[in-house]
Amino acid sequence: MRNLLRQRNTNLDIARIIAAVAVVMIHCGAMFMAEYTPHTQEFMIGNLFESVSQLGVPLFVMVSGVL
Repeated sequence: MRNLLRQRNTNLDIARIIAAVAVVMIHCGAMFMAEYTPHTQEFMIGNLFESVSQLGVPLFVMVSGVL
């Protein structure tokens, strides 16, 4: 029984890393969106980063629920 508890699921570790990077991207995207006016290239890049990274927080919640 002890061996089963000590085995790590690397898929969950990878999901946690992806979630952490996504949360950082949320904050970076918000900075771009706050500083630049809409319809500029910088604003669009920030909006893209923030849109893609919105999976970070729900992913953290799901990984925490599994563990």
